[in-house]
Amino acid sequence: MLCLMSCGKPLASRARVAQHPIQDRIEERRMSSTPSIDFTTRGPSEKTWERAEVEAAFQRFWYEGCVKEDWNAWLDSFTPDVDYVDHFWGPLKGREEVSIWIEAVMKGVPEIYTVLDWYTIDNDVVVFHCQNRRDNPNYGKPGETGPAYWDFPGLSVLRYGGDGRFCSEEDYWDRSGARKTAIDYAAACERAGAHTKESRMLRGYWPASPAWARIDEAPSPSWSGRTDVPSITKPAELRALLGRG
Repeated sequence: MLCLMSCGKPLASRARVAQHPIQDRIEERRMSSTPSIDFTTRGPSEKTWERAEVEAAFQRFWYEGCVKEDWNAWLDSFTPDVDYVDHFWGPLKGREEVSIWIEAVMKGVPEIYTVLDWYTIDNDVVVFHCQNRRDNPNYGKPGETGPAYWDFPGLSVLRYGGDGRFCSEEDYWDRSGARKTAIDYAAACERAGAHTKESRMLRGYWPASPAWARIDEAPSPSWSGRTDVPSITKPAELRALLGRG
């Protein structure tokens, strides 16, 4: 994971143990313009955490956010002073900024849901790989040649801060893949006449397991019905929301 540091060792060397070939397609060079989290301000972890404790925190983090899409409950998976960096959206500090970002971003792309590929835990650090998925609203209809869904990959690093909460997260995802799949998805929506958020919020291809990484209920994201939450798709829009000009 590039220049992350934890427990006195570069996080890059620790994360690579579980590398998957698909990671090679993630455009790390293009993402390097956004600074990584400086873990030196917190210092290396001096505690050995029970794996079960960290695992339980991760499962809660995943289920509340990526599965249930209850982003308010998901926020409680972080410490109040969390450091969060997404290498497209930029750095965020504290739950309030993360809350503004996540609700507005997910409202801007209501068709995307997150499918877990794998994760690994090394003391206070959790590394996970996922697919950002859009279901084809026209799949199975006469003449439709597109796939059942489109994916673009992502890789994230969490650092555990105790009390069931993470003190940092850093996200990387395939920007070129995101653009390509967005174009293909938009064309399928035109063919299907899917122009509303409701018609686009399909969640038909969850992983078979684990149980906490999937759900069989219709999506009900926490931003739904909230007129105070804008839809954003550009970093400049986020900067305006955060008062950064």
